[in-house]
Amino acid sequence: SGITAFRCADVLLEESRAAQKTRPDDATLCVKVATLRLATGEVDQANDELRSLLKSPLNQETRQSAERILRESLFHRLPFDIPNRTRILAELDRLSTKTPDRARYLICRADDQLERGDFTGVLKTAHDFASIRVNEPLPMGGNPLHLVSSEAFVPALIGRVRRQFGPEQLSEARLQVETELEDAIQSGDRRTLETFLSVYSEWPEADRA
Repeated sequence: SGITAFRCADVLLEESRAAQKTRPDDATLCVKVATLRLATGEVDQANDELRSLLKSPLNQETRQSAERILRESLFHRLPFDIPNRTRILAELDRLSTKTPDRARYLICRADDQLERGDFTGVLKTAHDFASIRVNEPLPMGGNPLHLVSSEAFVPALIGRVRRQFGPEQLSEARLQVETELEDAIQSGDRRTLETFLSVYSEWPEADRA
């Protein structure tokens, strides 16, 4: 049961913390302690320990493990910690270097930018997303049960801009889109045109590309 699992994690945490007293420099043990802290609800302390650990020299396996655990903890926390969202996103930016993690980060960044009405930011995020190749469906808004394909995300994101922003913001957006369209056509570069179409497929300007 969940209660039994929690008690087991609690006991393991106490045992591991006791072992740390004699092995304070054991990085693998530090990762284990942080993981157990997360399992028992000590999220802030676990994250702080992982951040501290990542500042020290580590072998590749231990570093990747610590980064993965911290990254997943922050992804889980992001939707609920609104006051610290900017800081969490900045940290996820640094931790999300591999393509699937980068795509998840960009989805979260876009949600935040839409909430703040930051069209310039949304546009950059859309282009950043279009520039990477993701093969598997990705969770939307931190919800692991709500998945979206990478091909569908960018058009849906720009479509949300048209629905959510007011007339003045949309007017500015259209000017930006027109500028990008002219630049794409004048470049004569197929990849540039394809990127424009992938980003603005639901906008009227796409028919002129």
